[in-house]
Amino acid sequence: KGRYRGAVMSQRSLLSLIDEYYNAKIDSDENEDREKNERISPHHFFYEFLLHKYGTKSQTDEKVREVVAAIHNSSKDSFVVRTFGRFIGACRPSEYLAPCRLNKIGKSNSILNSYLDAIKTFRRSKVGKKVS
Repeated sequence: KGRYRGAVMSQRSLLSLIDEYYNAKIDSDENEDREKNERISPHHFFYEFLLHKYGTKSQTDEKVREVVAAIHNSSKDSFVVRTFGRFIGACRPSEYLAPCRLNKIGKSNSILNSYLDAIKTFRRSKVGKKVS
């Protein structure tokens, strides 16, 4: 009850993706530091990471939905998933220690919709244009 029932990646796949993300984020931060540029925020880098991995914006948007839903479905059982959700902004701060909860998709106050709004903003930013 209260769990997202659409396409959701398995916890094993999610943990593998989290590992890939952290490695890519470390490399990105090292490059930004070396070039004396500002680091990309974790949630913006998350979208950039998926865009690089999946190639198209439509595939990336769908994967974001799957990953965020998987975070919410697995966060109760996994501190690693819960921490990652917090790191990329898929969980509200008040939900960090408690399981994340995902409101019904389509509600304006759902975490997923807020996250997708942030992605739209990111796409319009300089960083978002650099990725294409």
